[in-house]
Amino acid sequence: MNYRGYGISEGKPSEKAMFQDALTIYDNMAVRSDINKEKITVMGRSMGTGVAVYLANERTINRVVLVSPYDSLLNVAQGRYPFLPVALLLNHHFDNIGRASEITNPMLTIIAGDDRIIPPDNSKTFVETWKGPATKLFYEGYGHNNIQNHPDYWREIVKFINEDGDF
Repeated sequence: MNYRGYGISEGKPSEKAMFQDALTIYDNMAVRSDINKEKITVMGRSMGTGVAVYLANERTINRVVLVSPYDSLLNVAQGRYPFLPVALLLNHHFDNIGRASEITNPMLTIIAGDDRIIPPDNSKTFVETWKGPATKLFYEGYGHNNIQNHPDYWREIVKFINEDGDF
């Protein structure tokens, strides 16, 4: 799906709106008779990891897959622009690290070693605070925009999702 204001979706993106969209989509899917609510896996990539983490904190999720996660957008921005008062300029903080210590679901995270958008240190800091079991894959030589080209990328995601069977 495209977030508000991205791709073919209309509207204006904001943290609150994106979180509400995720809750609405989940709530509509979870009541369908052809979906096992106990087996729902949420996946987020880059900016979407903030939405996936929020959803995992708010709803019943079986597993979480995060690609290029971050601790918070505020921390990423402060690292990139240490000379600016980014805390005052940034409207949407997407505080993943503040939620991570509450979530007990199994998580797979994939981090690009050469990521220039979400620095690997921000990803590692986030993973260290995850309360549940966390599997971390580090793809050296891959960046933010080509991490999905790693030969094990999709195989590892499918393997993780299927670990508890019945899919």
